[in-house]
Amino acid sequence: HRDLPYGWEVAIENVVDASHVAVTHHNMISNRYTDPAPLEIAWERKLTQRDGFKFRMKNLRPKQGSENTISTTEFRPPCMVHNRATATSGSSTTLLLYFSPTKPGRCRLLVSFL
Repeated sequence: HRDLPYGWEVAIENVVDASHVAVTHHNMISNRYTDPAPLEIAWERKLTQRDGFKFRMKNLRPKQGSENTISTTEFRPPCMVHNRATATSGSSTTLLLYFSPTKPGRCRLLVSFL
């Protein structure tokens, strides 16, 4: 786990942003200057207070080797974000994130890679 110096609402908004990986993880798993590309985004489940939301993204200018990879981002209130990237072969990478408020303006992040 990791304690973050901002509230859970800011943390969740950050990780569900479609541009999060290319911008936030610059020089770790992407490059914010060369990797950003147009995204095709479609709702799989529109926002409701009870069920959150889910959308799917496809990079319209993918890196070589990740053509036709579909990513989904799902938010389940009050604190779960589920990201999955699925290749055309059927293999996938899943990231589960849980954000727990610890005090005003702070939260704890629990992460699981599957």
